Amino acid sequence: MTDTRQKSVKLKNYRFVNERKEVTKKLLKILKIDQNNKTFNNLDLDTNEQAQKEILALIPDIELYFSVSTWTYFMNNNIINKPYLSITRSLLKDMNIGIVTERKSIKYNNKFTTCTYYSLTSNIIEFI
Repeated sequence: MTDTRQKSVKLKNYRFVNERKEVTKKLLKILKIDQNNKTFNNLDLDTNEQAQKEILALIPDIELYFSVSTWTYFMNNNIINKPYLSITRSLLKDMNIGIVTERKSIKYNNKFTTCTYYSLTSNIIEFI
C-alpha cells in the first residue's frame, strides 16, 4: 500500500470518527442489536426486505465515511448475492467489532434449514 493510500485510510478513520459511529449505530439499530442482544442471523435478514433496504440505504454514507476499496461488496462492483450481509460484516469489521459465526440447523416453515448466527464479541456500548 502506498503512503498516499495509507494516509487517506487514516484520514477517514480519524476525520470522521463521530460520523462513522453514527452509521454504525444506525446499522446496529436495523439489526436490533443492543447491550442485551448481540446476535443476528442471516435468515432474519434474508426474509426482512425492510431491513435489507435500510442497510443498502446506508451505502452513500458508508462510501463517504469509510475506506471501502477493500470491502467485498465494492471490490465485486456491487454484484454480490447478499449485499446487505456483506456490507454489514465489512462495516462491523472496519469498526473493530468482533464477530463470531456459528452455523445451526433450525426449523423454519416446517423445514429444517441451515442458518448462520453472528455474535458480536466486542463492547458495543459506545454505539448504542
